[in-house]
Amino acid sequence: MLDAHQKPPDFLKDIYKKYQKQKGEALDQDKNIIDFSRGLSGTQKSVFEVKEWMSAEAAQTVFNTFTGSNQNHIFPERIVAYHSLDLPGAWRKSHQPRINIHP
Repeated sequence: MLDAHQKPPDFLKDIYKKYQKQKGEALDQDKNIIDFSRGLSGTQKSVFEVKEWMSAEAAQTVFNTFTGSNQNHIFPERIVAYHSLDLPGAWRKSHQPRINIHP
């Protein structure tokens, strides 16, 4: 059972402290942060896989369903949906994919 009042483990505290202190440029250069615009590192490629490509129209439908709106947004022609291999079973076709815009 999860306890909302339990202190986080030390390794999570250390990660929090590291990123809390970093400035913008250091964050941009940190290879441990996933930045789809610069591509995935070798380690990240071993954890994330491309699950499917979505059209802009499909992305609009997913976005509107998620937000409960009918607003039109400009999406790239094709959008890649990634799956984390660290979360086995998390990807099911019945779920709407998480959208990471990566033209």
